[in-house]
Amino acid sequence: MSVIVATRRGWPAAEPAIAAILAQLPDVGGELVVADASGRPAPDLGATVRWLSCPTSMSVFQLRSEAYAAARGELVAQTEDHCRVTPGWARRILELHEQWPNAAAIGGAVEQGDGREPIDWAAFVVTQLPYIAPLANGPVDRTTGATNLSLTRRGVARLPSHPDIGTIELFDSAALRDGGDILVQDDSFVVLHDQSLGVAGTSVIEFHNGRTIGGFRRRAMDRRDWGRVALAGVLPFYRSARAIRAARHKRVPGDALRQAIPWIVWLQLCTSAGELVGYALGPGDSPQRLR
Repeated sequence: MSVIVATRRGWPAAEPAIAAILAQLPDVGGELVVADASGRPAPDLGATVRWLSCPTSMSVFQLRSEAYAAARGELVAQTEDHCRVTPGWARRILELHEQWPNAAAIGGAVEQGDGREPIDWAAFVVTQLPYIAPLANGPVDRTTGATNLSLTRRGVARLPSHPDIGTIELFDSAALRDGGDILVQDDSFVVLHDQSLGVAGTSVIEFHNGRTIGGFRRRAMDRRDWGRVALAGVLPFYRSARAIRAARHKRVPGDALRQAIPWIVWLQLCTSAGELVGYALGPGDSPQRLR
């Protein structure tokens, strides 16, 4: 088993995420591959860690492509540098792949970590809502993104590479379902999402997230994309209402959700503004600005 982490923050910013993974590697005989574009010195973490010092111009998506290429495990699990895996995470991934031998990828659940301000809960709902427990465990059409995901070697080989952006698992899930392989989700393995950037920082990163998405979709516009452009004035409010309604049935405290509602709407507006710029002008340097 390999675990990969892409980081543009480097060490020691990524230390909590990496320490949580390293505590579990002896139990599964695994390795950790870190692809780092921070430009900072690599720490000495022992033989089970391979630290790839990459150009600072690389996005997290390109870094994950580098890490996939370097990983040697038959299973390649991943999380992000601002997430902490919970106890038993690695062992549970192995058990699930034994339970679902034809699963090319298995996605897990995400829970709120240290973020406690309304803007933190808003960002968590906007970006992670489909993966907050409880999940409908079993085969699915699309798994989680890089926040909490495990792929077989077959799945890794089928991931399309987009040289100017990198690997975007969330958009490329359909490519993994081939030759009888399926996609599975299960909320019995969990990561804690620790990202608190304040109002300004969160607003900016959601704009860049939207521009990255719009820029990616711009390559092959279909009717849905033209619809997103045409409905840009109302889409943020529709997405906000949908997210708030769905979050009521997830592990999101009621008080936190109520306080986050204005910020959910605001962040959806930021994301939609970014999408419009991405559709019009391409991704620009937004992929390099995401963490």
